[in-house]
Amino acid sequence: MNKVLIVDDHPVIRLAVRMLMERHGYDVVAETDNGVAALQLTRQHLPDIVVLDIGIPRLDGLEVIARMATFSPGSKVLVLTSQAPGNFSMRCMQAGASGYVCKQQELTELLSAIKAVLSGYSYFPNQALHASRGRGGGSETDMVNRLSAREKT
Repeated sequence: MNKVLIVDDHPVIRLAVRMLMERHGYDVVAETDNGVAALQLTRQHLPDIVVLDIGIPRLDGLEVIARMATFSPGSKVLVLTSQAPGNFSMRCMQAGASGYVCKQQELTELLSAIKAVLSGYSYFPNQALHASRGRGGGSETDMVNRLSAREKT
């Protein structure tokens, strides 16, 4: 059973994600509303995936992603945020996130992203690929070749 850590400063979002995860057989090992606690809980539980909002207090979500990579490289990070994709999703990708889903999407999209990330794939909107062109993110062809069929749609 895959272990999940949920990090969001909105209790209703944490509850919705928890219910979705548990309904689909995931083990939610912890949840928190801030970046400092997210790092502590990651060290403690070594989750398979961290569902992380970027706009959290006490430590910026991008910094949380970068720090997690240093001590828990096996923990995948899926960003769940209200921020529009594009340059912002590219920044999450560069920080080390494995995926990016907007809160405006359906819960089924979140579930698809979690499954993809846990299977070793990246899950980013097409805007992230276009925003990375010419900015050191690799060629668009290289990035597209690394995507699954689902990610290319």
